[in-house]
Amino acid sequence: MSLRPALVGAALLLARTPALAGELGAPVHLTLPSCELANLSNEELRSAIALELSTSGLALEPPDGSPSGDAIEASVETSCAADSSLELRGVWGVRTGSRRLDPRELPAPSRARAVALALAELLASLRSPEEVVPAHVELTEEPGNGATTDALAPKATAKDGSALAASTRPSAAPSRLSPASDAPDLAEPKRSGAPRPLPALGLAGELRWFSLDTIVMGVRAHYDFSRFGVGLVVLSGSQTATLGTVTGTLFHGYFEGRFAELGPLQSPWFTLGSRLGLGVVQAVSTPNPTVIGTAVADPYVDLAAFSGLALTAAPFRFGLRLELGYAVGMLALEDGARIASFGGPLIGVLVDLNVLL
Repeated sequence: MSLRPALVGAALLLARTPALAGELGAPVHLTLPSCELANLSNEELRSAIALELSTSGLALEPPDGSPSGDAIEASVETSCAADSSLELRGVWGVRTGSRRLDPRELPAPSRARAVALALAELLASLRSPEEVVPAHVELTEEPGNGATTDALAPKATAKDGSALAASTRPSAAPSRLSPASDAPDLAEPKRSGAPRPLPALGLAGELRWFSLDTIVMGVRAHYDFSRFGVGLVVLSGSQTATLGTVTGTLFHGYFEGRFAELGPLQSPWFTLGSRLGLGVVQAVSTPNPTVIGTAVADPYVDLAAFSGLALTAAPFRFGLRLELGYAVGMLALEDGARIASFGGPLIGVLVDLNVLL
């Protein structure tokens, strides 16, 4: 059995090993902002950058040390204002580059990793590809009694004619920071931290119409997360009859879910969903308490479907919403005749203001 294939592979591996070892030791001096932004601490950001660069054979220098002479310069700069963007800068030899990012457009859970990937991409664009002629191996076989002598002479020459060891990486395993691998790296934030609906805190003015008869008005405070939301409602309205006036006040909490949205995931402009409310409704009659009763309270339950239109201008979202549903509440009667209704079919109209978190 001939040993030529094994010897050739060993020679090529030995020729590449010194070059790879030098490349793995490339130092990177990282400069971070003097302040820490919300959901993006310097410690978390430095750890994410170190992790991304280590997989490409680059290591960060100690944070408290001064940069070495051959260090690659990398920095993350910001004005520290609440709405400021991030400026990523890199210097690799004689090449420089920069890139701007708005951290508010990145999902908070993966914000540090997204910035780290962007900085890695920037450094990749500054790397100068090594232009090396492929190594040539000469095999010499002497005819005779079956004995074979292999002469292994890996040779590589640069464009200036000087001899070089084979130093390019195998094509089957490109560096993550090499230009050929930029595109896969850019897609990684979507795989590990896909955009999600932004949570929001909102306050709405509401007008609700029960049984095409009684109108109540008030406010609604709510918190939305993912495709769900919770909130509290306070509504009040009055109805006048022959023997007095009935004033009803409604308190209830609710849970809602949005099952269809149109538009960008983090700023949809049209929404469909449903809501379940639980609470209490209280009615007070004036001026004649003997007719209806001074104060009466009953449980309140409603189920409604809703649709809404929204306009997002970060960090705010303005909305208009329509609800249709049915409520089990209270009927106010005078001599057996209904004078006010706080139940039955309902129509709700809301004007909403949200703050994106």
